[in-house]
Amino acid sequence: IRKFSLNFREKLFASFFIVSVIPIVLLAVYTRSFIKNKYDNNFQNEIISDLNLISQTFKTNQLNLNNLDSLSIDQNKLLSRSLGQTDKNFNLFYKTNLVFTTNDELYKSDLVDTRVDEDAYYNIVYLRKDFFSETEEIGMFSFIVGYRPFFDAKNNIVGLMSSQSVYRQNEVNEELTEILTFIFGIYFIVIIIL
Repeated sequence: IRKFSLNFREKLFASFFIVSVIPIVLLAVYTRSFIKNKYDNNFQNEIISDLNLISQTFKTNQLNLNNLDSLSIDQNKLLSRSLGQTDKNFNLFYKTNLVFTTNDELYKSDLVDTRVDEDAYYNIVYLRKDFFSETEEIGMFSFIVGYRPFFDAKNNIVGLMSSQSVYRQNEVNEELTEILTFIFGIYFIVIIIL
């Protein structure tokens, strides 16, 4: 049996490679989690702002929210005109069912359930939270959804409104790709030179 051994130069290179690979992998993992957290916070703040916008739309247009089991044609047109002009994603749930959305393609294709999320309903209706957000997934694709209650004239919760960051994942992936390409590019150049 022939004994496997490395000469000094090979040992030096192997030890340098191992010592330098561990920090670069840790840096990549940290960078990925940092960027994801940064975007999650930005998306959450944007969702809160968007939901404040929809609340103001309801107040401004004095939309009757007492019975939304099925939206009238006028109510649907009003919501479409008010909310459809933005590039934001809005959903309106009366009790537990979806009655209006600016994302018809998501719900018609059965990618997302037309019933309100049970955790959101519990947190908003029973725990009386003013805002609730969570990360949802479609296959390998994840996005943030935020929920707020809306009230009738007697200040009773009649449903939930939501907004989501479903089409914004490309921004995270682009920034992550740029940063990791830069980090690994520099690393491989240094390895080649050494």
